[in-house]
Amino acid sequence: MDVPKTVIAALLLCSTIAACSTMSPTDAPETTADSSPESPVVARYADTAITLTELDSAFAESAGGPENAVDSSLSAYREFLDQYVNFRLKVRAARNAGLDTLPSIQQDVQSYRQELARPGLLRKEVYEPVARTLYERRNQAVDVSHILIRTSSDQDTLSAYRTAQSIADSLERGVPFDELAYRNSEDPSAQKEGSRGYKGRLGYIRAGQIVQPFENRMYAVEPGEVSDVFRTKYGYHILKVHDRRPAKRPVQLSHILRRPSGDASPRPFLDSLRTVIREGGLSFAAAAKKHSEDRKSSQKGGRLGEVNPQGLPESLREAVTELDSVGALSDIVKSRFGYHLLKLTGRQEKQTFEERYNALKKKVAGQPRAEQRKAAFAAEVRAEEGVSVDTTRLLELAGTASVDSLARPLLSRTDSASGPDDPVATLGDSTYTPTQMAQHLMQTDGGAQKTIGELIDSFLNEKAIDYAVTRRAQRDPTLAQQVKTYREGALLFRYMQDSVWTAAAQDSAGLRDTYRENRDQYQLPERVRT
Repeated sequence: MDVPKTVIAALLLCSTIAACSTMSPTDAPETTADSSPESPVVARYADTAITLTELDSAFAESAGGPENAVDSSLSAYREFLDQYVNFRLKVRAARNAGLDTLPSIQQDVQSYRQELARPGLLRKEVYEPVARTLYERRNQAVDVSHILIRTSSDQDTLSAYRTAQSIADSLERGVPFDELAYRNSEDPSAQKEGSRGYKGRLGYIRAGQIVQPFENRMYAVEPGEVSDVFRTKYGYHILKVHDRRPAKRPVQLSHILRRPSGDASPRPFLDSLRTVIREGGLSFAAAAKKHSEDRKSSQKGGRLGEVNPQGLPESLREAVTELDSVGALSDIVKSRFGYHLLKLTGRQEKQTFEERYNALKKKVAGQPRAEQRKAAFAAEVRAEEGVSVDTTRLLELAGTASVDSLARPLLSRTDSASGPDDPVATLGDSTYTPTQMAQHLMQTDGGAQKTIGELIDSFLNEKAIDYAVTRRAQRDPTLAQQVKTYREGALLFRYMQDSVWTAAAQDSAGLRDTYRENRDQYQLPERVRT
């Protein structure tokens, strides 16, 4: 601020307010949480002292940040002190009235705490580890083949596994992988010559392009090696890694496409067009609009947008590799689509993890890999804090003898009035009732199909995350201060509502007297009909 703090402190130490005047000189007031031995006391009320450090922090927050408070005047600072002491007196009165023990206030503060601290916790413990693994893996592309044996029902599982294992045995005896894929794989592309996946060969793929169990295996298996039999949601797989290389970054491409007409090749025409473009006689965009037979891109001047070279046919991929600078034109390239003239219009630079984080989080959010990491973190919290479940009681309430039975009967307990609601589970120092578990079941997608064992896991995992969020909000000084500020605001609002606004609204005689004394202020101005 433009006024030295020592001057402010000296002035404020001399100021008192009516609420502080009843203190005895011999009283030894307590200080607030923000006080320290080095920070002078600027005001006292009841048995509490407000320090300059606390006042500075509150003043800066009210101004929208320290940078906005710098140019404030001393009079504004002193006026704020009066307001701040009045605020703290009202909060104290609210606590003395027991408002901080009201379930509605406690629930409101807990909801705010969860809303405030949850994103940071989930980033640190769930999304950031998963996103970082994806980021690091995507630096490499893996050339991979696979054999798939599908499962269509629980009855097929054992039979499918035995089939996959017999194929694995054949591989160990030296039968070529591509032959076994062609004969046995139930991936439809395995028998389609010319398609990606023919004889099992998927080519180069990167993390994030395939389900996680497959991705985990292909990054774990060394080039030239074959995996064990493993399962995904599609069935049982065996994969072979042929090669691993640095991934090519996406590029911005434009092209002009011409298709053969009868026996005539479009190559000479495209060669001539390339010369005209290089000599400046026609822009690439204008040439694409006029001559390209790719109707979708021609109207955009040939722009294909961002393209991953590894997803292109081999001839196009090789041509893109040879384009060494933005603006470069390719030779004429033949693919199964026709003949192409390519132009490199941009190249994506490698981004840091922080730069890529939001996009990576968006990609993994809701995916099994993120849900699995969340469940693993919840399990860590449960192990650290300790849990207990009265399974016998839950089974009695559900009217069954096995945790593998559906939990649906517990839905009748979504209302606590349906019977005794004594705790049936604990996590750390928190306890949970059958009603809470039933409400969780009702709010869970597909909850009616969960077994009691699955309900217990799902419920405790959710509460473990909530528990960890609360713990983080309590241990992080910045978050703790924000929650404290919110709690005090909620208490002040409730105190004013109960002691001022509601009381005033119910005082009809007082309202009538106020109206009579200020009748002129309630008159409408003269109006003109138009």
